[in-house]
Amino acid sequence: EICDGAFNTDFRMRSINLPCSLTSIDNGAFNYCRSLTAYGYYGSYAYQFAEETGLSFVCLPAELVDSNTNVSVSGQKLQGDATLVVSSANSHISKYIKREKVLEAYDVYLEKDGQNVQPGDTVTVKLPAPEGAEASACRVYSIDTVGRYIDMNAEYEDGYLTFTADRLNTYFAITTGQPIDAFVFKVDDYNAYWATYDQLFEVDVPCQFVGGSTYVPFRVIAQAAGAESVSYDPNAATVTLVNSLGMTVVLKIDSTDCTVTYGGQTFETTVNAAPTFIDGAVCLPVRDVANVTFSTVEYMNYFGEGYVFVSPNKLSQDDIEEVIWCYISKIIN
Repeated sequence: EICDGAFNTDFRMRSINLPCSLTSIDNGAFNYCRSLTAYGYYGSYAYQFAEETGLSFVCLPAELVDSNTNVSVSGQKLQGDATLVVSSANSHISKYIKREKVLEAYDVYLEKDGQNVQPGDTVTVKLPAPEGAEASACRVYSIDTVGRYIDMNAEYEDGYLTFTADRLNTYFAITTGQPIDAFVFKVDDYNAYWATYDQLFEVDVPCQFVGGSTYVPFRVIAQAAGAESVSYDPNAATVTLVNSLGMTVVLKIDSTDCTVTYGGQTFETTVNAAPTFIDGAVCLPVRDVANVTFSTVEYMNYFGEGYVFVSPNKLSQDDIEEVIWCYISKIIN
């Protein structure tokens, strides 16, 4: 407590530290202390007193650390008398993201007088880097109120994944591992996803079902399937693919005839669905291209929407689902 007149007319007084434990300041405690600046913590009694009386006040940086997890939160406008509460979110995080590479998840919030409170400004959050994980391959996400997950752009510093946030929330660390060489196409949508570079792009013609087969513009599907080169000859009405094994495949527009050349020998065969024009663009059947390039193709349904996954590599079901969920998260966000 600071009583009335405790520093009355002390013109030489320039600064004073006011602790969080302070619970009472009489209105006349700093009468005529015109040069005085008080230092204390955001949200404290002293801070509220300064706001009401016009006393010059500077918020001191505060750091709160949870001793059980070593998660810490620091900031200039962090309520120093609040309690940092951190609990494991591992048991319920999977309902937001359906992947198995979640390493650690935390619910992080501040509690004061039995109520959850938020910091008054941007704070720095530090999560211990998960044991056994390559720190440079870890990313931290938060979950917003409607279940979307947001990349916090965390950086690795001295054993911690460090990032800034305006609000405290649920956070989880995942390992990104090596980039997966794959594409995802959403049926009847112009958006597609290139997993290698973690980016969305637009296709000229949306992936779509025609006559029971799935079609994608020829250059995009050729690249997705790992073809070394692809070309279209309008005079011969053919599309030529060369795969990573040096096999040359020639497909004819509006025909199931197919010519394969490999090791100096040429074979005539057929495909299940013919290449065709869709909205003026040459499009190829996904499954047939995957077969001739020995690539992986999967059709999956999420929330009533169809997705086509294509990769030149043989991948596990977990990797396929991870890539598709990365695409879905980008569309949602």
